[in-house]
Amino acid sequence: LKYLRNQEAIAFCTKKDFTKWSDRNQLIKNNKYTNQETKELRTKGIPQGSPISAVLANLYMLDFDKDINELVRQHGGLYRRYSDDIVLACPVELETTVQHAITQKLAELELEAQADKTQTFLFERRNGTIQCMEKRQNAFLTNKHFSYLGFEFDGETALLKSSSLAKFYRRMKKSISAAQFHAYRNTNKTTRGELFKNRLYKRFTYLGSQRKRRHDSVPKTDWGNYLAYANKANHIMDGSKIKRQVCKHWRVFHKLMEN
Repeated sequence: LKYLRNQEAIAFCTKKDFTKWSDRNQLIKNNKYTNQETKELRTKGIPQGSPISAVLANLYMLDFDKDINELVRQHGGLYRRYSDDIVLACPVELETTVQHAITQKLAELELEAQADKTQTFLFERRNGTIQCMEKRQNAFLTNKHFSYLGFEFDGETALLKSSSLAKFYRRMKKSISAAQFHAYRNTNKTTRGELFKNRLYKRFTYLGSQRKRRHDSVPKTDWGNYLAYANKANHIMDGSKIKRQVCKHWRVFHKLMEN
């Protein structure tokens, strides 16, 4: 292993060798039962909840990633996969070819795409702007957003997913309400009714969005909050309007605190 590391090797064995070795030694077992009464384990799939599951899934999909990526890149397209979420951009005339290739390659791996979660979008320039349209059956619906990994794209601008943003504000409201409830149930008469505001400010305002090193007895790092995630996304996606999406958080926060 030391020799391989010195040679900057990125793999110590092939996928085929690893699969054969792990199957022979029964190193990987699924932790889901096919029958709860007999406690018979599944013979397919990966262990759920294990840190190595993502690695095993990526290892299993290596050939699929390589083949589909090569096919799409030949035509100037783009292929990305995060776990079981796949996004693929290609010229319109390549749509049928790519769909057939994906279906065939997944079948070779004894997998299949979930039809109810598969979406097709068309990006087309109209009147000087790029419009996003969703294909449903044989029709295209206009003014749609393409969503992927917490973001949505309308053809011109990348934004935080509206459902994720709404969840942030719901969590803010719920946490403040809970803090107010417990403050008035405080048995200490001198502090009854007083909110412990520092934690709320840290979780739901820009004051807690800065990543910083804490110098306690055990060094820790504060990784910020949802707003830190939004600010970083806004910085990476140059020209996006993500910062504008969260600019009202301070006003909403204090309005909830006053209720």
